[in-house]
Amino acid sequence: ARDARRRAAAADLAAWLQRRERAHGRRAGMSYSFASHFSAAPAAPAFDAYRRAFVASSEFAEPHAIPGVSVVCAPTEDEAEYLTSGLALAWVRLRSGVFTPLPSPEEAAGYAYSEAERRW
Repeated sequence: ARDARRRAAAADLAAWLQRRERAHGRRAGMSYSFASHFSAAPAAPAFDAYRRAFVASSEFAEPHAIPGVSVVCAPTEDEAEYLTSGLALAWVRLRSGVFTPLPSPEEAAGYAYSEAERRW
């Protein structure tokens, strides 16, 4: 079910990108960045759509795409997972339509995830 939701989100994103390009005339030689650090959809379909629609310009002779990603560094994997736990809780809230500041790792550690939330 999760993979199906991601594929659907990716298809929606690629379609939106194509509509946006047509509506704004942005197909001609522009760069593109995908903010994968706050998107549930995978970046590849959006990048593929951008590359297919790309038309060279004086600034860009070929497609130029940049992925935006989040990186967490810590001395151990356990500590890195702890530090990102607030982000996991933020995603659960966003999917539920709840928009709050990023929870702390302490708040995330105290949160009682439902079975459905754990699957996300």
